[in-house]
Amino acid sequence: MKTPDDAPRPTTNPPSDFAWQVEENGDVTITLFLNETATACVVPAEIDGRRVVKISDGAFYGRASLTSVAFPNCLKIIDKDAFAACESLTSVAFPRGLKTVGFRAFAGCKALTNIAFPQGLKTVDFSAFEKCESLTTLALPDGLKTIEDAAFAGCGSLTSVAFPNTLTTIRDGAFAGCKSLTSVALPDSLKTLEAGAFAGCEALTSVALPDGLKTFGYKAFENCPNLKALKISPDSERFKLVGGALLTKDGTVLLDYFENLPQDAPSGTCVVPRNVVSIQSRAFAGSRSLTSVVFPESLQTIDEQAFAFCESLSSVEFSDGLQKIGDGAFFGCKALTSVALPDGLQKFGENAFKNCKSLTTVALPDGLKSVADSAFEECESLTSVAFPNGLKTIGRRAFAGCKALTSVALPSGLKTIGAGAFYDCASLSSVAFPQGLKTIRFGAFFGCEALTSVALSRGLKVVGGAFDRRSPLKIDVSLAAKSFKLIDGVLFSQDGKTLIAYFENLRQDADKATYVVPRGVEAIQENAFGYCEALTSVAFSDGLQEIGDRAFYDCSSLTSVAFPSGLKTIGKYAFCGCSSLTSVAFSDGLQEIGDRAFCDCLSLTSVEFPDGLQTIGEATFYGCKALTSVALPSPAPTLGSLAFESKVVFR
Repeated sequence: MKTPDDAPRPTTNPPSDFAWQVEENGDVTITLFLNETATACVVPAEIDGRRVVKISDGAFYGRASLTSVAFPNCLKIIDKDAFAACESLTSVAFPRGLKTVGFRAFAGCKALTNIAFPQGLKTVDFSAFEKCESLTTLALPDGLKTIEDAAFAGCGSLTSVAFPNTLTTIRDGAFAGCKSLTSVALPDSLKTLEAGAFAGCEALTSVALPDGLKTFGYKAFENCPNLKALKISPDSERFKLVGGALLTKDGTVLLDYFENLPQDAPSGTCVVPRNVVSIQSRAFAGSRSLTSVVFPESLQTIDEQAFAFCESLSSVEFSDGLQKIGDGAFFGCKALTSVALPDGLQKFGENAFKNCKSLTTVALPDGLKSVADSAFEECESLTSVAFPNGLKTIGRRAFAGCKALTSVALPSGLKTIGAGAFYDCASLSSVAFPQGLKTIRFGAFFGCEALTSVALSRGLKVVGGAFDRRSPLKIDVSLAAKSFKLIDGVLFSQDGKTLIAYFENLRQDADKATYVVPRGVEAIQENAFGYCEALTSVAFSDGLQEIGDRAFYDCSSLTSVAFPSGLKTIGKYAFCGCSSLTSVAFSDGLQEIGDRAFCDCLSLTSVEFPDGLQTIGEATFYGCKALTSVALPSPAPTLGSLAFESKVVFR
């Protein structure tokens, strides 16, 4: 009896239907299928007397009329995107010599219902059959060891998969979104099941983990609402199940939480088992019915995003032994109303409680030294924060968007307030800075519309454009007179050498559209004039050496700038977005123009560079659509990538 491999092959397509190339070893690679109207293709075993062993990247990509394809047994490699988006292709029988099915090789073949794999295949590559929406059953071959990321993701009609006993690894999202898959029999050979491997398999009702499984990735069965049974043998080498919690065998790490499994606690409540020391990343993430959590005294670590997007979670009882809360651990827990962090907590990560929209009060522990970046960003109901005396740093955007926050009592030991720390806290009307505070970063209090006055503290050294210069904010520098002075709405260092911030609404001059930087100023600090919409011209006095990063960022009305001789450096983004600026003439002595310093100056038509200029940074004049030609000095400066628009002519 003849096997399918012995059966007569249909007539092959002529060589003229293909573009091809000869490899160094004399074999042929097909690079393109030229017959765009063909409904069937039989790939020849030989072209010009040479074996066809490979189909190259995208060779058949998007051939909408193609319904069937047959391969020669000598074919070894089908490369990435080779048959992707062949939406009429219904079946594929791979040759026995095939070793590799590449990245996205058959992705988006929406009509594909049947795949016959060869026995020698070792790996199904990334996204190889992703979104093959008509595929209903899958029999994977003996010898297969690895199913790569998203290999069969989005195969929405797939109802069953037969895995071989040689399979050891199922990678991230391999079967994610296979919403018709009802059961999975994982083979005893399986050692690794990675993150989200079966996520979104909505019809999946039961799973048995093999005894030899060693690695269980986070949320391997996320968004499987009908999963009611997870079977783990007492003989399992690595895991055990307590209620809905999947634990390591020794019970110290909580790996995953299955909210639809039978629980030992009342509905909506999870009592984390005793002896758990660590909760793994995303273990509870997206649990829809979870309303409260009780932690054991043994718990020390809650990893990143462990409870992210648990939108019904309203109550959390932290244990005294907790030492670390990871990045985004409670991100998006919109029902959470209050947080009392334990005194032993040493660190909580960025975005830890971001977007907890119902959170009204926060008590930070006494031992905490730093509030992480964006830790409470967009907690728009937050009205009260209790800071510990030992706190040293409030991170970037830590409380940005906390629109209900009216006042903050900053602790005496605070040294630094990060960029945008209280950005857009629209109700914040009162801030008292402690005497030991050294630094307030850019935009720390931008958008604080209710803040009408601030008193700079005695020890303050750096105020980097911290306050919204467009608001009628009154600034008292009397306590900080050793460091600062305020002259007609402009904040300077006490020695007058550094211009720190320009407040256009505090200026007394009738003409607020122009400004002359006074003599003696050697540096303009970063962000000093940023977003000053009324400013049309600025003149610099001799002696100025440095213009800092973003110094005039988005001064959209600025039309005229007169640079002084002696200026050495213009910082990154210094004049970026100055869309009304038409011409720039640099003076002798300039050595460096920073990255994107004049990017998106849409009206800029003329630039004159001085001799001796050494560096023009990356994308410095990128987006200057009206600038068509420039004359570079000799010798020419070093140009960063995309320093000018591609159409610019150098003369």
